[in-house]
Amino acid sequence: MQSVSYQRLDLSELFEIKPLWEELNNIHLIDSIYFKEHYTQFTFEKRNASWTNLSEENILLLVAKTNNKIIGYCVSTIESNQKGEIDSLFVNDEYRGKGIGKTL
Repeated sequence: MQSVSYQRLDLSELFEIKPLWEELNNIHLIDSIYFKEHYTQFTFEKRNASWTNLSEENILLLVAKTNNKIIGYCVSTIESNQKGEIDSLFVNDEYRGKGIGKTL
């Protein structure tokens, strides 16, 4: 496997995960039984709207890269009490099972 590097992105760089987010949304669309309409109408811009309203202190955007190409990401939101949650996590199919998601 090629070496994988991990990097934190600024909120202004959120658009860099758009292709992978759209791939994840498509997986949900295909797998969904009851929410197909939701995933059909759900866009990165709609999802992004809730993230871009946050300050840099309240969002953590991490990406995994190989050959300068983003192959995975994790978006987490953090509350003022420093408790957070993973909002979105995705690793390209080709790189799954290699611990990248766990590292993110």
